[in-house]
Amino acid sequence: MLPDFARLMSFIQRVLFYGSGVIIPITRFDMPQWVEAVITSNPLFVMLEMYRSILVYGEAPPAGDWLHFLAWAVGAFLVGFVVFWWAEESYGRE
Repeated sequence: MLPDFARLMSFIQRVLFYGSGVIIPITRFDMPQWVEAVITSNPLFVMLEMYRSILVYGEAPPAGDWLHFLAWAVGAFLVGFVVFWWAEESYGRE
């Protein structure tokens, strides 16, 4: 199972990276509203926008970005907690 999980995580990381607008800004493309919503909900996109607002524009990121990022952090924690809790009986067994 572990090799399959490693491949899955590698795929997820690539999707998040290339879908974040780090290489090509998403403002250069004319896209449907739903595609833009999917891209802007990417946590790496939100993080990059927060960095840009601090470093490029010299202002604090909006509260909505902080809440969006916090929601992703809490969601990732809850998913991880449930997954590890669900499989806790199999830890350390052969």
